[in-house]
Amino acid sequence: VPAVDRRAAGNDAVTEKLFGRRYDRDGKIQAWSDTIVGQSIMKGSPFAAMTMKDGLDSTAHEGASEIPYEIANFKCDLHQVDVGVPVLWWRSVGHSHTGYAVEVFVDELLEAAGQDPVAGRLAMMGKWPRHAGVLTSAGYTFAFRAVAFVATEIFKDEFSLLWITS
Repeated sequence: VPAVDRRAAGNDAVTEKLFGRRYDRDGKIQAWSDTIVGQSIMKGSPFAAMTMKDGLDSTAHEGASEIPYEIANFKCDLHQVDVGVPVLWWRSVGHSHTGYAVEVFVDELLEAAGQDPVAGRLAMMGKWPRHAGVLTSAGYTFAFRAVAFVATEIFKDEFSLLWITS
């Protein structure tokens, strides 16, 4: 990774996220609360006019404020702070931290509810068939490759070559 000249590039913004959740008796997620606290990366930039809405940086909560899961009581809050340290954007802005954090939280929720990570997500994606299609395809691809890897390890002494197609 090349060194970054912080005098020219600015610093990465630090963002904190706090999640909350509630289940029903069947283990279905009924409430989701996502609180994001961080400094704006667009404020004062040439892109501020396009990305700042009501004084808040819309890129700070993209990937968290609209998620592809049906949850009855959903809330995402952004608390923007200015700590006086100059910051600039990451390579993929909001989705680089929010999307990852959302999916890790979904994993934790589904595990706590005793649900399969793929099946649990698919059960919440009724309004997002394209997302569900991608997840289904990725899930099958991963499962196939995992089985192929295990088969390769089990039979590596018996076979000199195992063809894996994707």
